Amino acid sequence: MKNNQIGFKTSILSISILLTSANAIAGSIPGLKQEFNTVSATQIERLVTIPSVTVLIFVLLSTKITQWFTERQVVATGMITIFVAGVISYLAPSFWILYLARLLLGMGVGLFNAFAYSMISEYFDGDERQRLLGYEWAITSLGNIVMFIITAGLVLIVWRAVNLYYLITVPILVIFLWGTRKMPNSLQEQSTSESTTGQEIQRNPFSPKLILLFLLVMFSMFVSTTVVVKIADLVVG
Repeated sequence: MKNNQIGFKTSILSISILLTSANAIAGSIPGLKQEFNTVSATQIERLVTIPSVTVLIFVLLSTKITQWFTERQVVATGMITIFVAGVISYLAPSFWILYLARLLLGMGVGLFNAFAYSMISEYFDGDERQRLLGYEWAITSLGNIVMFIITAGLVLIVWRAVNLYYLITVPILVIFLWGTRKMPNSLQEQSTSESTTGQEIQRNPFSPKLILLFLLVMFSMFVSTTVVVKIADLVVG
């Protein structure tokens, strides 16, 4: 069964804008080093990457959490968590409170990260699914570009202003809650098929092709993360 509700599709796609939001602070690293001059440069740069720890943890936990809460509730909670983390980061009086806020931010992203893709597979099939997955990647990339453009302007005010970017979660949360107020029925047959496929993959987790793909993705993430962390200092230098 296919769902043609524009509002529902828009609500699912809109959350992709926030998938890379943890990198918003990257441009403020020089300002952070000036304000927290007693903290090592390595620890300050770690503010960009530390959300990945809680992202990974809560991506793994998110499917378990849906045993007690609906997907809609989990995604909404994740966005609210990002908003709260952004406010705390803006007001943080010390480096370590900012550090904890970044961990909280990763938790928020991790709560809905997996659902940004799985909800498309759950509610759509065929060409429509492939088209929406393509849109998903495009919006994620576009969101990344818009994020850096906005934060580049905010960092000129003061480094803390970069965290105002997370106010964007408010309209996205409204769009998501409005578009998913009446959730359609999931594709039961497709869910069964995906479950079976998942079991086959689980029986062979060390496939050479899978390991090669993992290594390639890991290498690309190393390179992109290094660029994000170091580019601000490079420009200043």
